[in-house]
Amino acid sequence: MYADSLLINSIIGEGTKLRGEFELKGLLRIDGEFIGKIDDKGGRVLVGVNGKAVAGPTVDPATPFIIAEIIIIGGKVKGHVKAMKRLVLLDTAELIGDIETPRIVADEGAFYEGKCTVTKQPGTEDDKLSDQKVLSMAKRSLGSH
Repeated sequence: MYADSLLINSIIGEGTKLRGEFELKGLLRIDGEFIGKIDDKGGRVLVGVNGKAVAGPTVDPATPFIIAEIIIIGGKVKGHVKAMKRLVLLDTAELIGDIETPRIVADEGAFYEGKCTVTKQPGTEDDKLSDQKVLSMAKRSLGSH
């Protein structure tokens, strides 16, 4: 279930700057600054309230620089993102770039600028969760509000 998958196995801590390509399976939390490309097709990416993620200069703007099943944004993200199940924008989120996802949950106050493509996906267990419940769990996982 969703709560079981919130165990963080990789973190870019506050005050840390990381550049390059990051491939993983699991959950990545960004509280520092990341520039480059993230491929976490089997997991989740959380950008904390103070976190920042930017597509690297070698990333084609037409392709996603963050790919994950679920992406939760509480901080700043600049570039094309692809969430294969769900994208969550918290009220502190600032996303500038294109989105590809079958489901978007946005908290009041979230900022977004770009093109959004809503893709089709067969129903999953996560679809049964209400948007409000998803926002509540996302905020708890990032320690905000």
